Amino acid sequence: MSVLPVQTTWTRILNTILLFLVALEPYLFNTLPFFAPEQSSTGLFDVTSSVYAVDIGGIYGILALFTHTLTTEERELVTPDLLRRYKLSRNLEILVAISSSCQPYLNFSPSAFGTMSGPQRSSYVAGEA
Repeated sequence: MSVLPVQTTWTRILNTILLFLVALEPYLFNTLPFFAPEQSSTGLFDVTSSVYAVDIGGIYGILALFTHTLTTEERELVTPDLLRRYKLSRNLEILVAISSSCQPYLNFSPSAFGTMSGPQRSSYVAGEA
């Protein structure tokens, strides 16, 4: 793990936003209706999973920006032999941020599968249908 030695206004702002998102994540995780989803179909519970996904996407997006700052070659903050690894890490963080942030707009709810049950549903999810 590397320490970001560059303290600019943008890194401070992003660090503050990251701190807020990290503090918000356990609250959102604890309000996800895991065990009794039929009892928690009102208010905050309807949007908790979407807000949680956007929160995780924001966390990984900010981490990708920090990693990008480290991989900027002009500043030489990372040794050249580790530069490829940091760029790969940055690209994976961007991928996770985009996929997490887009999750609320994709329909993976059980109602999307209609009346399928049991083996039919599992083969549809696995892509065999």
